[in-house]
Amino acid sequence: MKKLLLVVFIVALSIYSGVLLALEFFNSQAYVRNYFTDIIGPVKFYAINTSISVFFLWGTGLLFFVALSFLGANSDYKDKLLFLSQGLVFGYLGMDDRFCLHEAIGNKIHLSDHYVLLFVGGVEVGLLLLLGWKYLQKPRVLVPLVGGSILFGLMTIVDGFFPLEMVLRLSMEDLLKTWAGFCFLIFSYEMLSIIISRRNGTIESIPES
Repeated sequence: MKKLLLVVFIVALSIYSGVLLALEFFNSQAYVRNYFTDIIGPVKFYAINTSISVFFLWGTGLLFFVALSFLGANSDYKDKLLFLSQGLVFGYLGMDDRFCLHEAIGNKIHLSDHYVLLFVGGVEVGLLLLLGWKYLQKPRVLVPLVGGSILFGLMTIVDGFFPLEMVLRLSMEDLLKTWAGFCFLIFSYEMLSIIISRRNGTIESIPES
């Protein structure tokens, strides 16, 4: 599994690099600078909160991929699907936060964008209940997950239903998102710790789902 994941990441990074090289070769340096430019704005620490939030979300996804790499070839297929799906979900959420994907999707399908986030949240709940129930019985996994889910839900409510110009609305929405990402990072760390400890034989057995 480790070698497969490594190959996947190397292939993906190679394709990404090739595309950007081709863009500069067939266009110009000025054109490709749009993709390489530093994040610089009118104030110091421009976009800092989004940077931290994306770091938490992509960090969460990465830890799930690391956990996936520690699963043996004979591991339960539900575990493999669980960690793969969690890596993909949080990887998407990081991309959504960085590139405003749910806003674009909402505009495309003529639906308020917060419903897109609610849909992703619903998919996440379904995946956890179907594939990860045995892990959710552990308080150290459940507490940060529930905390992050509550904060994520509150962020979605503020985004969808609070007046746009309300005092503190913007700060509340984005800080709720950041704290939710922090909780999810702890959740993924605890899941990874369980897998590593189980592999080393230093943790109590996980009940079968």
